[in-house]
Amino acid sequence: MSETSVTHRRGEYAGPLSPGITSGRLVFERGTANDVVVIDPDLTDLFIARFDGAVPRVQVTGGVVRIRHARGRRNRGWIALSGRVPWALEVHGGAARLRAELAQGEITELEVSGGASHVDLDLPTPGRRVPVRFGGGISQVSVLRPRDVPVRLSMGGGAARIALDDQRFGAVGGPLELQSGRTDVDGGYDVHVGGGAHALTIATR
Repeated sequence: MSETSVTHRRGEYAGPLSPGITSGRLVFERGTANDVVVIDPDLTDLFIARFDGAVPRVQVTGGVVRIRHARGRRNRGWIALSGRVPWALEVHGGAARLRAELAQGEITELEVSGGASHVDLDLPTPGRRVPVRFGGGISQVSVLRPRDVPVRLSMGGGAARIALDDQRFGAVGGPLELQSGRTDVDGGYDVHVGGGAHALTIATR
């Protein structure tokens, strides 16, 4: 599939939502820091992105939006995704100071291949089991979801200050597996942390 034309003006990017696009994927090729990602159900473009300071490289092929930040960047970014298609989020490298407000859309998966710190996720009601994966260790991570949506949590390493709804742990060794909510429903989130975790909170909003 050929690269889609992207509008670029004064640190702002936009890409069209073509009729043949039935799903989207947002890929951070060099990690993400100081970025805000939101889903806008009324957005008629595939996405709109604004950046202060250093402007990243942005490419779009079909429904795949690739963002490549400059190494060591300290500027802020704001990325709005169209709620008219379901989205997958993929971060190659770490995530720091990321806020993802995704409650107004549909998410098929979310993966951070490296570690994560100071990350806030606000997730929608899923129609099936949706994986949320962190490849490395995490610190100061919050995951919110609608009430009555079940969660399975698995961690490969030790953990401190972990809260899954009313289950709270000061310090535990790994590996660790926890469950909250009903097990006889199709939808839910499978949260996996490849390394250790410090200050992880998974709760309902």
